[in-house]
Amino acid sequence: MRNGLGGMADSISKEEAFCVIEPFFVAAQVLFVQYCKDLGLDDRIKSTRLECSEEIHDTDRHFAGTTLDGRKVLVAPEIAELPEDTVAAIMAHEFGHVVDHQFPAYFVCVEDELVFVGDVDVSTSRGAQAKVARMRQWEKRPVDELERLADLIAHQATGSRIGYSGKCLLQGLNRGTSRPRGLR
Repeated sequence: MRNGLGGMADSISKEEAFCVIEPFFVAAQVLFVQYCKDLGLDDRIKSTRLECSEEIHDTDRHFAGTTLDGRKVLVAPEIAELPEDTVAAIMAHEFGHVVDHQFPAYFVCVEDELVFVGDVDVSTSRGAQAKVARMRQWEKRPVDELERLADLIAHQATGSRIGYSGKCLLQGLNRGTSRPRGLR
């Protein structure tokens, strides 16, 4: 939202922001539900919800974040003031997290390439051990790895690369550089 002088408005309400952001959320959700279906996964991310939260703006995530169970994408009202391309890229990135969190240890990053490994058959003791080992590795991933994985899942699901540009290194579709290491 811009004021008449070309600057940002003082504030946008949560309700106004939700109305602006919800179509981006729904579009991303539809893409990612189909992506999961194409991989032979179920449609559980249909139940992921969008919530506008003023508190998220004052965290490392600044504009958006995903709960650790992947059931909720939280956005700051200020996200509604960003360019549409940035909002779309942020939503795609967050849905990369949603997929990663709702299907833990199904995806790995090997030399900056996304590899879908799927689930482990736990009907045998060896399979059960493999599942436990994969979950331990998944839970101990460094932040850089899980952020890059979200970008890679988003790229594969949308066909658009997530890049970072500008002084704030915000996401964009098919522009900017790969996620810089250490970016929160």
